[in-house]
Amino acid sequence: MKNRLKLKIWAGVLLVLFFGWIVADNTIFKGGFSSQNIVVASDKIPVDSIIEEEHVTVQKIPNEYVTEGMIKDPAEVVGKRTTTIIEKFDSFSKNKIGDPSLKKNKNEYFFSIPSSWIESVPGSLRRLDTVDLWLSKPEGRKSTVQEDLTNIEEELGNAAKPIASDLIVAFIKNSQNTEVQGAEEKTDRLDGNSSPSQIEVLMKKDDFSKLNAAIAQGYKIIVSY
Repeated sequence: MKNRLKLKIWAGVLLVLFFGWIVADNTIFKGGFSSQNIVVASDKIPVDSIIEEEHVTVQKIPNEYVTEGMIKDPAEVVGKRTTTIIEKFDSFSKNKIGDPSLKKNKNEYFFSIPSSWIESVPGSLRRLDTVDLWLSKPEGRKSTVQEDLTNIEEELGNAAKPIASDLIVAFIKNSQNTEVQGAEEKTDRLDGNSSPSQIEVLMKKDDFSKLNAAIAQGYKIIVSY
């Protein structure tokens, strides 16, 4: 009887040690007591999708696997647009998400407007602004836009209308191909860190074709917002 009692006691001790080891291994040794909550995808999310609440979940992972760019707050992700495919359980970072206003619709593409096409662009212009593009008649030319550009719609000859309207600025860069920002903040328009040189906008192919045709006839672009 005493031997059986001792065996039961030892069995109980071993079970306690066994389960204690499992708990310790998953907490202390694997970072359970030194872990962080990370936002991950609850399912695969296609590129250029608007992220909804059901697309994300929070998962706790050990500190040793946490990188500086990982997003920890779901509020920073929900409502944003994916700029790449997000696989299930992938973490989110700023280079994987973008502004929802840059989501492409049908027949819309990102076009770079060469600096050689631009006559003037506001120095206070910033990324995500909405702009209009106007045609500037070449110096010394007396003909109208309509007379020069027979393949462009009649409205292009009306100086009261821009050639393209309500375009979202995806990027605005200087001559070194880096983003133009406010010297103090991205929203500061009073003191930019550099001068705008080229812009990239979201526009339809037809609008870009009209723009390209006008440039071929010697016209320049004035950017306004």
